[in-house]
Amino acid sequence: MLTAMSLDGKIATAMGDSQDITGPEAREFVHSLRARYDAIMIGVNAILQDDPQLNCKSLRGCDPWRVIVDSQARTPVSAKVFLRSYPSDPRPPVLLAISYGAHEEHLRSLRHAGAEIIHCPDEGSPDPKVDLSRLMVQLHRRGITSVLLEGGGTLKAAALQAGIVDKVTCIIAPKIIGGADAKTPVEGEGATIISEAYQLQRMHSRPLGTDLLIEGYLE
Repeated sequence: MLTAMSLDGKIATAMGDSQDITGPEAREFVHSLRARYDAIMIGVNAILQDDPQLNCKSLRGCDPWRVIVDSQARTPVSAKVFLRSYPSDPRPPVLLAISYGAHEEHLRSLRHAGAEIIHCPDEGSPDPKVDLSRLMVQLHRRGITSVLLEGGGTLKAAALQAGIVDKVTCIIAPKIIGGADAKTPVEGEGATIISEAYQLQRMHSRPLGTDLLIEGYLE
């Protein structure tokens, strides 16, 4: 799981601006990190807000799978994530994990844009949610054995709760954003007492340009 945040734990301003929180060295590190994984996973809210392409800039031959967790298939067909890094690549540019309730007409449009639809409904939830554990099984069947979870906060909270996160990479910028409504890296209900917090083990840190890189493992 990867996150970049300000010193006060914000990933964007209250108005939603998240551009250039970290410096150029950190952004270059993120692109090199993507190259180490089979797939990059992101939630639909991050697609709708930031419209990322999820590629590895300046790294030739790097083209990980792109996985979008989108329970009701709200991803627009115009999203940059559908742009192929290599037009000759026979793989679908996007794996779209959905639950139930999506409009079939929009699903057809998404397939036409290049998405492969993966049905992973959470049968135990009264709301349309994606079962992330089932999704991991589906990805493994496609030969995907490592996934870099980039966002957003709701998906990261669900991933932690599902127990599918084993490593956390956090880049902290020396900036203070403030704002009670500014988003944080992990949303959801959160821990009610400190003893319920997720505790990282085997941690290490190092400077990354003007930023600080911290990594650790969940055991």
